[in-house]
Amino acid sequence: MTSAGGTTLTTTDGGQTFTQKAWGGTFTNSQGTTSFVGAGSGCATNLAAAVGQSAAASANCAGHRATSDVSADADPYTGVSVYDTYTPDSGTGGGWLTVGGTSAASPFIAALYTRGGALSSVEGPNTMYSAPAGSITDIVGGSNAQNGATDCSAHVALCTGVAGWDGPTGVGAPHGLGAFS
Repeated sequence: MTSAGGTTLTTTDGGQTFTQKAWGGTFTNSQGTTSFVGAGSGCATNLAAAVGQSAAASANCAGHRATSDVSADADPYTGVSVYDTYTPDSGTGGGWLTVGGTSAASPFIAALYTRGGALSSVEGPNTMYSAPAGSITDIVGGSNAQNGATDCSAHVALCTGVAGWDGPTGVGAPHGLGAFS
């Protein structure tokens, strides 16, 4: 199993180029309710470290499974554009909308595995941790922690986008199919 984290995209040139950081912040839904949302991360203390996961990553979880492994855009403000013919929450005829969450990032990562053709050699997220240089972009910056999160003070990498592996973005965001083939 590969655990997908989430990023948010920002641009300063009208969408010609983008930068990414760990996704976390407030979100207001279509009913006007505001809540804190972000990529999940943490420790699965009942599991050993993931196949290929570095000792440095699993050290954040006392040698157990640390999540995430890899990430994709998951911010509902910058996520995936979809066309829906019916939106039951509003009762309207639908149209274009942007969706996010790691529920959007996960199928994107799964599609890259399929497109890359590496399914027969995948033993978990091993291809992420042994990916060729340049096939994954390390994500630095941002956080999925709401103020006062206790797990983050002891292990900053579990909640903050830092150089190398971190909880919200794993080893980073794919750059092409190199990590999946």
